[in-house]
Formats: sequence, C-alpha cells, structure tokens
Amino acid sequence: MTRALAVAVALLASGCSPLIGLVVRAAQSDGGALVPGGEVRGSTRGAGDRWQPACGAPAGGGDRAYVFIPPESGAYQLDVDADYDSVLAVFDADGGALECNDDHDRTTHSRVVRRFEAGQRYTVVVDGYRGATGGFTLRVTATGEEASPPDERALPLDGRRTGDTSAGTDTRTPSCGAAEGSPDETWLFTPPETGRYQFDLAAAFDGVLAVYAPDGETPLECNDDHGSTRRSQVIAQLDAGRAYSVVVECYQGATGRYRIAARRAAAEGARALRVGEEATGDTTGGADGRTPPCGARAGSPDDVWVFVPPRSATYVVHLSADYDGLLAVYREGVPEPIDCNDDAGATTESEVRVPLIAGQRYEVVVDGWAGRAGAYRLRVDEAGTAGGGALTLGREVRGNTAGGTDHETPSCGASAGSADEVWTFTPTETQLYQIDVTAQYDSVLAVLDANGQELACNDDHGSTRASQVQVTMTAGQTYRVVVDGYRGQAGSYSMVLSAQGAPPPPPPPAGPRVENITALEARCGAMPTLAAGVQTVEIPAAEAHARTSCGAFGPGAEGVRRIRVSEPSRLQITAESPHEPVLELRTGCSRGHRVVACDATAGRASLAARLEPNVDYTLVVDTRRGGDASVRLEVQLAPIAP
Repeated sequence: MTRALAVAVALLASGCSPLIGLVVRAAQSDGGALVPGGEVRGSTRGAGDRWQPACGAPAGGGDRAYVFIPPESGAYQLDVDADYDSVLAVFDADGGALECNDDHDRTTHSRVVRRFEAGQRYTVVVDGYRGATGGFTLRVTATGEEASPPDERALPLDGRRTGDTSAGTDTRTPSCGAAEGSPDETWLFTPPETGRYQFDLAAAFDGVLAVYAPDGETPLECNDDHGSTRRSQVIAQLDAGRAYSVVVECYQGATGRYRIAARRAAAEGARALRVGEEATGDTTGGADGRTPPCGARAGSPDDVWVFVPPRSATYVVHLSADYDGLLAVYREGVPEPIDCNDDAGATTESEVRVPLIAGQRYEVVVDGWAGRAGAYRLRVDEAGTAGGGALTLGREVRGNTAGGTDHETPSCGASAGSADEVWTFTPTETQLYQIDVTAQYDSVLAVLDANGQELACNDDHGSTRASQVQVTMTAGQTYRVVVDGYRGQAGSYSMVLSAQGAPPPPPPPAGPRVENITALEARCGAMPTLAAGVQTVEIPAAEAHARTSCGAFGPGAEGVRRIRVSEPSRLQITAESPHEPVLELRTGCSRGHRVVACDATAGRASLAARLEPNVDYTLVVDTRRGGDASVRLEVQLAPIAP
C-alpha cells in the first residue's frame, strides 16, 4: 500500500568529484518484523520467488522474507520447523548473503546461529529445497552467549563486500596507476588452501586493485583496468593460512563506492569450449573452483571451462553426466552466475539457455549436486530465434517468458525471480532506435549496454500490455534487449525494432570543467519547494553551475531540489524534455557531496533510490543542451514497509 508522504524539495546542486551514479537496492520483506523470543507462522505456498539462497534453493520456489533488527549485539538462533524440506538464509541490508542452512537434525528443520549487530537491518528468508513449499514456524532466540564479533575487514571466499574510499587514508600506493596521497581501503584475505585466487573490483570510479603478501612492500599482482575503467581484476597464487592484504585504490586520486569479491581462479590454461563441439571431462578428484547456488556445496570438485561466443546470440549449454551433475554459466569476474541448473528432465542432465555477448569471456562450470562427481559430456549450441536471439531491424520476433528463467531485473517494475527473455542487437549505424513490445500480460522492456548498464526501461506504453523504449545506439556496439514482466507476470509477446531515421543529436556544449561551488551554495538558501507528483521545472540558461557525474557532466543549465524524509522511503523520478534531461541524486548541496544515483537516458531520464531518514538529499535536474529549458518531472515517493 502506498501512502502520501509530505516532502520538502528545494533547489540545490553538485560537486567536482568524478563519481558515477549508484542505485541502492533495499532489502525486500513481505512477512513483517521478527523480535527475539518471538514466533511467526507462515506458508511459502503461492509466494513469489525473490530470493535464491545458496544452500539448495534455486530460482523457482516460493519464499517469505522477514526483517530482523536486533535490539542488542550478540548471538541469536533462528529456527525453522516446517512440513516440507525448508531452507533458511540471512542477508545483510545490501542483499549480501551472510548465512544459509538447508538441513539441521532433519530435512524439515533449518537453523542458523550467528552474531547480529544491534540496530542493523537483516533480512531472514524462509525458502524450500529445490522449490519445495509449505507451512512453517520461525523462531528467534537470543542465546545469552556473546559471539565473537566478525572481522569487519575480512574478505570472505565466494562472498563480496562493499566500501567507499572517499573517507579513507593513503596507506599504500600500488604501482599500476595509483597516485601518491590518494585514499585507499585494505581488506584481509586468508586462503583456506594453497592455490590460485581471483579478486574482482567493480567501482563507481576508475579503481586500482592490488594484492600484497603479509608484510610485503610491493604488490604480488596489480591491475588498473579490466574490460573497462571501472573494473579491475587480479589473479594470484596464494598460500593457505596466510593473511594477504587486498588494497582498493583510485587511479590518479578518484574516489567513491565499490564492490569487491574473492573466489578460486580457474586453472591456468583452462579448457575452451567451441560451438557445436562436444567436450568431455571428469570431476572426480578435482578442485573446487566455484560453488553454483543451485545445489552444489562448498568443497565439491568441479571443472571450469572458458567460452568466448563468436557472435552475440542466445546459447544452449547442455550437460550429460554419469552422476547427478549441475551446470552454471558465469560472466568472468562476476561472483553470481547468469544462470544455474541442477536437473533438466533427469538428474543426470542439466541445461541452461543464456544470451551472451560476442568476444566476452564466460566460465561454464560443471559441478555435482551435494558433492557428487564423475564423468560427463558438455556441449554448447546456438539457440534458435524463438525466445531470445539476435534482433534484425524491422523484423518482428515472437517469444514467451512463461516457465523461463530470470536473467536480468529491469528497474521499472520487474521483480527478482521473474522470468524474462534477452535478445541482442548490434547496430550498423549510430542513431535513435525504437523498440516496441505487445504482450498478453503486463510487460516490461529494458535495454542494457555491453557492460550491463541499463540505458532505458519502460513498463506501460498506452496500455499495461505494451512497452516502448527509444534509445540512441552506437554502431558496432552490442546491446541487450530484455523482455520481462511487471511483478513476475509472464506470457507470450511480439517485438519489433525500428530506426527513427533522425541522425544522432549534435555534440553537447562543453560542460564546466569544475563545478561552481560558490554559485551553487548561494542558491541553496532560497530554494522553491514542491510536493511529490507531476510538475514542470523551468530552467534559465544562465543557471549552468553544476557538474553532474553522467550525461557529459550536464553542460546545459540546471535546476536543483532538496529532498528530506522522516522514515526510510523509496524514491522514483522520471524526467522528460527535448533538452535531454540529466538526473542526479546526491547528499548535500555542492561542497563535500556524495552521488547516490545518476541517469542521462536520451529524452527521458529516470532514477530510483532508497532514502534514509533525516538526510538532506539534492536532486540536480540538469540538461545536455544549451538555452532556456523546460523539464517535466514525475516524482513518486513512498515509505518502505518495515
């Protein structure tokens, strides 16, 4: 239920750090709040699938999520007693997995015991093994014992952590691009066994990643860019039991938020898969490189293959094994799989259908359910055009998302776990393109670039069963077109892609190299306010002081608004203007601000973010074209259910 929330929005502006917009995903809860000593009863029958715990609950089964905010720090015990094979998992406020348990004492019971910090928000998820559903009782008990506090700077294997170098200090200067005096953050990683390990950094800035031996002065490995300026990757041979320093730095002094992950690296000289050729292998006695979330367990042996698609298309990867095998496909450097499957018709068969980009490296992992191993056969084939594939300009295609898998979660109405189909398109000319979907259900349509960045998203166009996006695409670049459903809806659809004929817009005027902090701070004291809803922002050409972190720095004039809420809330804003709007949400006015989110989709920018209470946020409504501008805003603001 959405209720109106009084909101103060006032004209403000933006600073000079080269930050990139960051959208914060709030933890989802549909079951209510948990309290120590309390007990709740529920059922996962008919529930949506929004979470995929790693210990036996692949996509497809219903789950229930609860919020737990401990009144005191210490150890708590969570117990589930169910009439089906239950799974219990705990996630942090950012959706990162903390603990997971399938069976405790008996298959219908699950238990997690861990330390929780007072005042922190956790999400407790009750799911089912291999999609099982039913009724359950969930209890929370304070054990009365003080659990050892976790090492906040420890980097877990097959896990990820987030951080921000903005408030850091300069403790090291990696040799591959860091500047003397730029702030950094250090994580400690202790390998459980000797071997090759891979560390991946995804940042809102141009980051640098380095690994140091204990007490080492020079890095064992160091990397600035891996695929893009905002990603870094290092692979290093490490010894078991030693604490290595993993340092996140900034190229030439840039700062911001980032995400880092650690995992076992693929064996050196990993075998390559080729389209249409059968490969064979045997996982018996092998090492554990990955732990796919659809049934594998930590320590079980697997084989990792490398696949580089010759063309952008949807591919079918099929596994036939002498044991209960499972199959997963990962984008190199990403800890979560694109898709994962245990059984496809039989326990010895597994299959995934995934849209892949030409020239990118992917890892195909052959593992076994609950530690099983043995001989297998593996094959990759390009899928047909029905239900995903390559789009052709002007040609209508048809598909059906019912019974499919969840590859992406568009921001304008899709939910985690809902089935989608992904198509690819590589334009031969740089211009504006339009994509139209007509469906038998409430469809959602999105376009992503080759790095997975969402460029455009639309839920309803004229009716709930139609969607339309317009986006400028660059010749030779491969884009992904995602057909999804609003809040999990699925069904058949038709889609057509057309060129609009107009040439790309002229280059925008040069934006300010440095934000005019003095001018913006002066405007912060006399700001008009407006309520949530539809409104028009009139922007004089002379008010061009801000420097946004996207949209070529927002070279045109801008308006600014302040937003402040009294409780955790969800903000969604859409801007439309022929002057090519740019939306940036930040904390603070100009001096010392931090970017929360930024979007500059051609003609229709949008952003969504979680707002924390009693924080002054600034919305910069900027433009990419010169002259007086008029921007139509649609603002939706609602509290997040506890």
